[in-house]
Amino acid sequence: MRKRTRLICAGWIAGAFILGACAQPSSEPPAATPGDVPVTVYAISRPADSADPTASPTASQPAQITQPPPTMPTPAPTETPYPLPQISLSDEGINVVDYGNGNLKALEPLGFGWVQVFNPPDHPIRNYKVLYRVSLGEAISGEPAAVNAWADQLESLARERRGVINAYSIGNEVNLSREWGGRPPDPSLYARLLAIAYAR
Repeated sequence: MRKRTRLICAGWIAGAFILGACAQPSSEPPAATPGDVPVTVYAISRPADSADPTASPTASQPAQITQPPPTMPTPAPTETPYPLPQISLSDEGINVVDYGNGNLKALEPLGFGWVQVFNPPDHPIRNYKVLYRVSLGEAISGEPAAVNAWADQLESLARERRGVINAYSIGNEVNLSREWGGRPPDPSLYARLLAIAYAR
C-alpha cells in the first residue's frame, strides 16, 4: 500500500511540472510569496527599421554618430562709420597733494590742464593752471573778528601769489559736518564767506 501511495504522489508531482511548462504565460506577473528571490527582467527591443519581424532581438546596437553642425566663422570687425570724438581734458583738473616734478611728470600723459592743490605753491606749476583749496579755518565760528582775520589772510595770499594761483576754492566738501568742526553745515554762513572772499 505504501509503494502505491508513493507512486501516485510522484505521478501528481510530475504532472504538475509538465502542466506548468506547457501553460501560457500570464500577462500579470505572479504574486510574490515570502521566501521568493527577486528577479530583475530586462526588455530588449528590436530596432524599428528591422525588416524581418521574426528576427531575434539583439542586446546592443551600434551607436548612431551624428556630426555637429558646422560653425560659422566670426565676422571680422568693421571700421566705425564715423570718427570717435576727441576728448580733451585741458579744461579739467586733478587733485595733487605733492606737486613735485616727479608726480607732475607722471600726470603729463593724462592731459589735464588744472591741478587742485591743498597748500599754496610759491612758484608757477609748469603746464598747469592752479586751483588752491582755501581752508575755512576759524571763520566757521562766524565771529566777526575770526571772519575778518580769515579774509585778510586770503586777500594777502591772493596779492602775493598773483600769476601763481589761478583760482580759489573756498572750503572743501562744505556739505559735511567735518568741515564745520563736527557741527551741522551752516549754509548761510558759507554764503557770507563766499561773498567776502569774492570781494577781497
